[in-house]
Amino acid sequence: MRAIGYLRVSTDKQDNSADAQDRKIRLNAAAREDFELIEVISDVDEFSGNLNRPGIQRVLEMVHAKEIDAVIVTKLDRLTRSTRDAIDLIELFGKKGVALISITESLDTESPIGRFVVRLMASIGELEREMIGARTSEGLQNIKAQGFPAGPAPYGWMSQPRSSSEKADKIRKPLLKNPEEQKIMARITELHAQKKSWPYIAHRLNYEGHRTRSGGEWVYQAVHRIYTKVIMKRDKVAA
Repeated sequence: MRAIGYLRVSTDKQDNSADAQDRKIRLNAAAREDFELIEVISDVDEFSGNLNRPGIQRVLEMVHAKEIDAVIVTKLDRLTRSTRDAIDLIELFGKKGVALISITESLDTESPIGRFVVRLMASIGELEREMIGARTSEGLQNIKAQGFPAGPAPYGWMSQPRSSSEKADKIRKPLLKNPEEQKIMARITELHAQKKSWPYIAHRLNYEGHRTRSGGEWVYQAVHRIYTKVIMKRDKVAA
């Protein structure tokens, strides 16, 4: 197996120096009969809070290209101190079939227990992403339920202008009805109640001189989208 080592050092502490890490990595590789350590890549005095480091970027390039079979580090925090980045790296290594060996944590993704730890960390990461997504969605729904804009105002409504100080203080203002768009929504509702088709409604709106928000002509897909996404849910949007 073609293996590389990776070390990162930001201080000159004896037990964590580049030489100390290099020695541990080489001893670990030498103890594995099927390993060929082809290189030890290092980042010196590089910030560990993200992956914008030349050494780790070179490691990732080799992983993506499947040029190596294993990466050896003395400790997981040599890769990154970010739990999120650590989980993402482990997931990437697993997808590319590259073993990750961390000497201090006795983590070896070639072993059953190592693969279990990886799956556990990946599950934690997935749960974290789902919880963030759920909180974000719940927050946006709560904002919209109060009549505040979360992104572009939905069709039929418009955002109120805000002063620079209001923007700086993140003050939100309730949405206001857009008279012209409300008129078009009423016309769509009226024609739909008459059992008119979506293409007919689009043609009728154009014939009557109505235009879309961007100033273009109506197509039936846009009419259908407004009816299902806005008109049918208008009670959920505060006036």
